Amino acid sequence: MRISLLAIPYRDASPAVIRQSVTAAIMSSHRHPEAIDFAVVQASAVQYALCQSTESFDSARLLAELQERCETDAMKQMIRSVAETLAGCEGDEDVNDLQLVQPLVDAVPRPGSGMSFQIASVHMVPCVLYCVCRYYRQPQLACQVAIDFGGDTDTTAAMVGAVMGALHGEEWCQHWIEGLENGPHGRDYAFSLAGQLAKLSVCNSTV
Repeated sequence: MRISLLAIPYRDASPAVIRQSVTAAIMSSHRHPEAIDFAVVQASAVQYALCQSTESFDSARLLAELQERCETDAMKQMIRSVAETLAGCEGDEDVNDLQLVQPLVDAVPRPGSGMSFQIASVHMVPCVLYCVCRYYRQPQLACQVAIDFGGDTDTTAAMVGAVMGALHGEEWCQHWIEGLENGPHGRDYAFSLAGQLAKLSVCNSTV
């Protein structure tokens, strides 16, 4: 969830630099190869959205690029499955989102993880990427569908919201922002940090 911020100063970085930087940033808490892959996927999705408009955003292209950035077979296959699911329901407005995503999660057993709580990264990635790629034109709805999936809703919605914010800016969620607590380290403080972060830019060196 927290890795989304890295994509802002690294918005011009190569895939190799993104992976190196992401791995270093999360090594204290996430060392499993699939967890590292998903952190790379999340940062890369935000990076992609920062450089696109709603007209140029291409879900199929994004998923193909994310798949190429993964190193584990499980994560590559899951992203392929998300792409196939989205292609199968393209143009169909009358779909049950949960019924489409649930089989993707069920197909990859992980002890203690599933749609009731997505502990495993390979279970979180379809929830996030499905919402992002199906509802990128409707950022509020993308976040709402992520929450409706249940389970680790704050993490799922934060990851989806990060991509939506990178693509749409902040006006789409302005009324949500206005309701945030605004103490000494509340809303205004967070916005000041965000402004400082946006000014940072890391040189695109090679690994």
